[in-house]
Amino acid sequence: MPAMFTNPLELFNLRETPYFQEPLKGEKGRYPLSLFVGREKAVTNHLRHIAMKPGGSRQTIKGQPGVGKSTLAQYVKAWAAKESNLLTVEDAVSLGGAADVDDVCTQILRTTFDAILLGAKSRGKSDLGSASVMQEAIQLVRVARVSTGHGGGLNFAGFGVSASSSDTLVTPSAAKPSLLVQSLLPRLMDIARTEVGANGILLHLNNLENLTANDAKRAASILRDLRDPVLLSTHYHWLVVGTEDAVNTVVDSVEQLQTHFNRPHALGPLTESEVTALLEKRYQELRADDTKPYRPPIEPDAVRTIYELHGGSLRSTFAALDAAATELLGTGANGPTAPLTTTDVMPFLIQWTLTTATGHLSPSGTHQLLALAHAFSDAPFTRLDVQRRILETSNDNTGREYMEKLVRYGYVNELAERRSIGRGRPAIQYTIAGPTRLLLQF
Repeated sequence: MPAMFTNPLELFNLRETPYFQEPLKGEKGRYPLSLFVGREKAVTNHLRHIAMKPGGSRQTIKGQPGVGKSTLAQYVKAWAAKESNLLTVEDAVSLGGAADVDDVCTQILRTTFDAILLGAKSRGKSDLGSASVMQEAIQLVRVARVSTGHGGGLNFAGFGVSASSSDTLVTPSAAKPSLLVQSLLPRLMDIARTEVGANGILLHLNNLENLTANDAKRAASILRDLRDPVLLSTHYHWLVVGTEDAVNTVVDSVEQLQTHFNRPHALGPLTESEVTALLEKRYQELRADDTKPYRPPIEPDAVRTIYELHGGSLRSTFAALDAAATELLGTGANGPTAPLTTTDVMPFLIQWTLTTATGHLSPSGTHQLLALAHAFSDAPFTRLDVQRRILETSNDNTGREYMEKLVRYGYVNELAERRSIGRGRPAIQYTIAGPTRLLLQF
């Protein structure tokens, strides 16, 4: 019989792990936006841009994976709803993983519909779902889902609203969201402004992270096609969120989009003091007994060490800390009730990262990753560098597949700045990411 399961975090007066990686959401969510720390200047700039362009705006939020882009987008949306009277929803429209422009338009119609219903509910109106344009939007999404397999379920905004028996849109041949969205969005906006009393709608396009070159080109093509019918619709505001390289490819490299987007500098990592403040907020929020103080499960010095090794990625830092806490709490060298130290967690994290990498890349791929980590520990590199020095192959497909795996699993990061090589197109540059940097301690 296994020993009785206990929660070792209770020894520190915590009811659950403070090292979660999910983005913060609304105040009633599991992890509320009140836990947000830092980014004051970025938030102010985004909100100012929205306020100065009430007729519609388009902005980007970009930075390295795990730096907090999606959480910043949620925070900006929440404040824009309060300060600029905009309707919004927590869910994002997936651009990076979209099948085609019709799928993206279907998602946009769903989120617009949800934003209106949620706004109406908060203002005491519950009958807008039966408005003719709302029914047309529902039916378009329903038919697109049946004919293409995209668009998701039919319970919008949690209200259980469904399409009426109207025959306005009933056949797959009529289900072309990309053709109908341009006429529907202004009519939906009219409902939002006249019936709900909002000034506009703010939505965000996400998942521009860890894209292959072909995925980035496809996303750029989709966004270009959406410029006139969607992105320039009056009183709609848009946030495009992704890594710096992906956003540059999707937005900055497309002439038709460049002048229409506000493109602030990429987000940098939070400072060590901001990470400390962030964790202190989480510890307070997650106390098991509000009348008693918390104790950090992992010592601040260990947190700082892991954060530095992970190059400022909150996501990978917290994934590592959560794994260490789950495995090691109660077994530290200073006793079962003492916080874990750097000496406690480092051996475990090195082995944990090796095991994880082997699952992702195979033993030979992990051996190559170790060689890559040592070869390029302090300088950017290109795919050709890896092919020649690590993989020892001239096969571009082999090199491309290996690098795409490393990017997908977070072992390397793409840099926005590209390197000119001969007369060909400038090559993507990479740096080793947090987990790979951790392997340098092996």
